[in-house]
Amino acid sequence: MKQQRVLYISKNKQLLVFEQSNPRWSTMQVIKGALEPSETPLQAASRILQLETGLTLPHPVVLESQVWEFSWEGETNAELVHYIWFQAPPETPSAWTIDGSSNEFDQPRTYQHKFVPLEDIKLEWEMAVGLPKLLEALTARTRVLAYITRNRAEILVFKHDDIYPDGGVQVLGGGLEENETLELGVMREILEETGLSLTGTPAFLGARVRQSAQYGPQFEHYFWLEVDPSTSDAWTHNVSAGELDSGMNFHHEFVPLEQPGIDWEMDWFLPQLKKRMASRERVVCYITRNREELLVFDHNDPHITPETQVVAGGIDDGETLTQAATREVLEESGLKLNNPIFLGSELIQSPPGFTGNTNPQLWHYFWFETTDPRDAWNHTVTGGGEAGEVYQQQFVKLENVKLAWKLDLMLERLKP
Repeated sequence: MKQQRVLYISKNKQLLVFEQSNPRWSTMQVIKGALEPSETPLQAASRILQLETGLTLPHPVVLESQVWEFSWEGETNAELVHYIWFQAPPETPSAWTIDGSSNEFDQPRTYQHKFVPLEDIKLEWEMAVGLPKLLEALTARTRVLAYITRNRAEILVFKHDDIYPDGGVQVLGGGLEENETLELGVMREILEETGLSLTGTPAFLGARVRQSAQYGPQFEHYFWLEVDPSTSDAWTHNVSAGELDSGMNFHHEFVPLEQPGIDWEMDWFLPQLKKRMASRERVVCYITRNREELLVFDHNDPHITPETQVVAGGIDDGETLTQAATREVLEESGLKLNNPIFLGSELIQSPPGFTGNTNPQLWHYFWFETTDPRDAWNHTVTGGGEAGEVYQQQFVKLENVKLAWKLDLMLERLKP
């Protein structure tokens, strides 16, 4: 079945529309486009948004999906229509013109975009179906929630004290503070409700509007972070802030990701989490000496970018992140090091112009310290797809290091 995306782009209770004079269509329309092979619904929405409006906006939300049947030139057809919402920041222009790309119905054309108050919107056909859901989302309380995983096999959950038996099993989360971004909000909630001070950028999994019997509509945004493998199995934390939870005891523990037993529909985005975790993962290893020099290498391997590298590689089946990092260091440098420090994880998008596998990768960054006296040496790689390649290892002053694409993301955390 053919799939279509109808995009609602809102700004301060205004909706982005465009108009055209063709009498076949409504004079007021919103952006619509089809799914391409291998795209997810949200990837398609982001692509269509950028092509037809020139905007690049984060955190798309699926408001509703419906199957529509229609007749066209004597034939009855059906298509699955997804209504997807983007929020534009206040500084977005009120109106602009852009030359849009072609699609299966229209030749390239000029879009005259403008924001119109929602009460003045008049859409026809299936374009208007998602508007009630949009209005509900715009009035909902905004919340952020976090899936915190350990070794990609366990997820952090909590229970209240026994005096709150109806609390059930939950993942942490809460409302946004004034002028707070979603990412800053979820990191603050993690600190307040768990005591964990995590690093890295939380990965956005998705958002939904959920009806709460107690609070009404809730606009929930789910994020994911991976913690240090050495994080405790369980602990109790006295919540440090929050209108409703401040002073409460949350009893945290890691439970199997496959059977987490989470209540209140807070497991809604676990399938997306598992898909994300199934993407290719790598460990990136910083090896320092006296916290002043970093081990880097040059090589003649045509499969690796010619820019300066550090030890990095994939994760074997059954390995923990720490085991993978320790193995990669031995295979690629010859150094036998243990007890790495976990620096954080980042979801890495493909670099501009990259033509290979463009699926995102999850990179986990670790730090090792060594006292090896050698300033430089050649090492023949002993494992992986690079086995047999010779890496020219050398220590370089941290302030002089310039690493290849995204390998330098956590370097600032090493500097004295």
